[in-house]
Amino acid sequence: MKRLMTVCMATTLVAAYQAPALAYLKLGSKVGTRTVALEWAQMPIRYFVTDRGTAGVTSTQLQQAVQAAFATWDAVSTAQSSSQFVGMTLSNPTSGDGATVIGFQNRPDLDRTLGATSFMIDTVTGGIVESDIFLNSAFPWSVSAQGETGFFDLQSI
Repeated sequence: MKRLMTVCMATTLVAAYQAPALAYLKLGSKVGTRTVALEWAQMPIRYFVTDRGTAGVTSTQLQQAVQAAFATWDAVSTAQSSSQFVGMTLSNPTSGDGATVIGFQNRPDLDRTLGATSFMIDTVTGGIVESDIFLNSAFPWSVSAQGETGFFDLQSI
């Protein structure tokens, strides 16, 4: 029995060693009888930023950090991504309004969540129609180029 457990454990380790490590999770959606990869329906990704900052980060600094983060993704040669800042909004980053909004929301009830992304898809094509990102202002945020101890770097997150 001990030998069987050792063989099973060794087989599991070998199988785990051979599995490729991926840096992202590819999402899909059922469209009819097939599963399609979720992709933006059109480029550039047009996004708004909520005109509301948090302690230590103004809404303008939020917009600049988001723009710099998108520029990082846009510069990846193998990525098919482009983005366009549309403007500031008073809307919260909540799904279902047809607009992609990124902003702060105070969610102390989510004491282990720095932020979250939600999205809405076209159930016929599987294309992403909108995606909203909220950053939990219950946590301390920073836009300092040198970083700040005890704060989360907005652009990196």
